[in-house]
Amino acid sequence: MPSPPALHTLLLSLAFIFSAAALNADTTILDDQVLGFNVSEGAAPGYIDDRACSTCHEALYDSYQQVGMSQSFKRPNQAKIIEDFEAKPFFHAASQRFYQMKKEGDTLIFSRFQHDQQHNKINEYSVNVDWILGSGNTTRSYLIQTPSGELFQLPIGWYSQDKKWAMSPGFENAQHDGVQRQVKRQCMFCHNAYPNAPAQSDSHEQPHVFPSDLPQGTGCQRCHGPGAKHIRRVLNGEHDLESVKAAIVNPAKLPPKQRDSVCFQCHMLPSVSLVGTRDLKRADYSFRPGENLNDYLHHIDIQKAGQTPNERFEINHHAYRMTLSRCYTESQSALTCISCHNPHKKITLKNNPEHFNNVCKGCHASIDNNTIHQQQAGQKHCATCHMPRQRTQDVVDVIMTDHRIQKHALPETQRLAPLTKSDPVIEGISVMYPGEDAEIYQILPLIRALPLQQFVDQLEQLLLKKRLDVSHPVYFDLLKAYIKVQAFEQANSLIKPMLTYHGDNATLLNWQGVIQTADKNYVAAENSFTRALKQQPNNIEILMNLGILQVTTKQFTHAEKLLNQAILLRPNNHRPHYYLALIAIEQQKDQAAIEHLKTAVAIKPSFTHGYVKLYEQLQKHGAHAQAARYLEHGISNANNPERLKTMQTQADTQAQNDSR
Repeated sequence: MPSPPALHTLLLSLAFIFSAAALNADTTILDDQVLGFNVSEGAAPGYIDDRACSTCHEALYDSYQQVGMSQSFKRPNQAKIIEDFEAKPFFHAASQRFYQMKKEGDTLIFSRFQHDQQHNKINEYSVNVDWILGSGNTTRSYLIQTPSGELFQLPIGWYSQDKKWAMSPGFENAQHDGVQRQVKRQCMFCHNAYPNAPAQSDSHEQPHVFPSDLPQGTGCQRCHGPGAKHIRRVLNGEHDLESVKAAIVNPAKLPPKQRDSVCFQCHMLPSVSLVGTRDLKRADYSFRPGENLNDYLHHIDIQKAGQTPNERFEINHHAYRMTLSRCYTESQSALTCISCHNPHKKITLKNNPEHFNNVCKGCHASIDNNTIHQQQAGQKHCATCHMPRQRTQDVVDVIMTDHRIQKHALPETQRLAPLTKSDPVIEGISVMYPGEDAEIYQILPLIRALPLQQFVDQLEQLLLKKRLDVSHPVYFDLLKAYIKVQAFEQANSLIKPMLTYHGDNATLLNWQGVIQTADKNYVAAENSFTRALKQQPNNIEILMNLGILQVTTKQFTHAEKLLNQAILLRPNNHRPHYYLALIAIEQQKDQAAIEHLKTAVAIKPSFTHGYVKLYEQLQKHGAHAQAARYLEHGISNANNPERLKTMQTQADTQAQNDSR
């Protein structure tokens, strides 16, 4: 190690290199800038554009650009083109919808349509893609970002192994979210670097909105921690080498639990069907490399009907399956992700098999003397037999390496056989690393995914037993569940002390308005919604709740303003179009009502109320052929076709009577 004077000279030299060469950037060290790059503040402070890292670590930065993580999130004009944009529209038989992705210059366009009984297009919808999610090594998904800052996943995805378009995971069934599946912070947590978001915007029950200028890819600092402080110390020239190093995290030098937590923050997901929850006292963007992941995230494991844990294999089971391996459990934490994987460089079994073989031989040095291995020499590698590729059970169009190191794997024909996607039957759940509040974190995933009365009762009894007061964040979940199961009396009793403690919290005021609306206390509800909207003027849910309330109370002018604002902020929302149609009907503006209703069912082709009102308005307007067209189509596509079938029966009966 250099002597202090020599070290000081070295750091000054580094500072000079920065100033002379680094991206031709302004080297003035401002509170909000380093090397000409903005430094994040707010929810995740101290992060900087990863290009700043390349100033000293150019080779690592360049090689990392070939790693899938660096390509996990891109603008369409920045992503490597791997898709077939000339393919014919993909037809999803279950939902009777056609999907297509087309590329025009730098613009990626998603379109969806259906066919009516005469095979003419109906319910046409198109939108420009804003973001591509996924490196494309196996799959890619496509997102839109609304003016409100919300992200939504589109239903179609690209599957690289088969080079085909198909439905993205979760969209396989007839009834799915369409263009309205919201991408939340906990989803983006694993798919991208942290955004520069306002302080506390990532807190419990805050709206899931993102800045328009998002990072592009899971960059250096998700593994090494925020880098601005580290760079400032280098540029400052007044810190010794140890102080410079201390301002950044080297995951390889962390204790085993903290080291593994860096990888596990994204690559440990025991179950896709039921996901564990973040610690209620932590914000979404609060995890930092060097922490124990179990202090931030409470993973749950599931017991699936008809399967042992060793038989379950899902697309994000890298770390989960590895931890089931005897090699992992008996290595006393020596075996880890980076034993095989260099995060900065793409190394595959195909291009460097000896790299992986040598890792295995680190423990199994005499393995070459085994008769079976001598027979296989030069033909197969350790991972070929002991970490074989297998079809994932949750995303059935994908084949992945199984990271559970096993002595005897299933035959290839069984591992790679085609699968039909089916919803899992979950027989039990457990918290993987139980702590003080394990019972709460066991019930929370159930409450959030499926708020049934029995789960609500369990959480209520648990909180009574623990004697937690209303300051605890878990009461937000209980209150929300009360509202979802329409237990408004309990909700009203709980929200009063919560408002006393939290003050004019926008989320609570909005929910108070919902409770008051259910009680038909419309004046009080309007006051609650108005107070909430004053705090969060672009919150779609509050806008919609107040707008719908004003439709109910026939305050049409005010309602129109709110509903149109909701459309501007979230154009893929069918609900404001429906309520604007109700206003237009009241005002006898039939054509305007028809256009709004056509838009509503184009956005959401399963929208029963939209077909009902559209049929009635077209009939009233004398457009009987169009009315019959939408009625027939609604019967085949609506989520509640029985009501439409009744209307068709009534129409047929009326037609018979008229013909007599």
